[in-house]
Amino acid sequence: MTSAGQLAADLQNLGLDLSQLQARIETAAGVETIPLTDAQLQELENIRATVAALQDTMTRARNRAVARAVASRWTYARIRKATGLSTSRIGQIAPARAGRDAPST
Repeated sequence: MTSAGQLAADLQNLGLDLSQLQARIETAAGVETIPLTDAQLQELENIRATVAALQDTMTRARNRAVARAVASRWTYARIRKATGLSTSRIGQIAPARAGRDAPST
């Protein structure tokens, strides 16, 4: 199973199915043809809050992984390639170790 597939499986084990969440968003957002209700607005807000919480969790997990990679002496180039983060963002998340040259761009 690929890492993306494993993450999806882990999320499903936690009761989070991203395809179901996407379907809920599309259903809740497709209210243009019928009168908008307070319940529909609340559903959209609930979905937004759920997605925001998931994004926060994913960001914290990524930041911990980047910090572990730096501590494990991965090069910034390797981390950049794996994550797509810029060198400056990697340095913000996990500053270079003492005595190590500043990361090159």
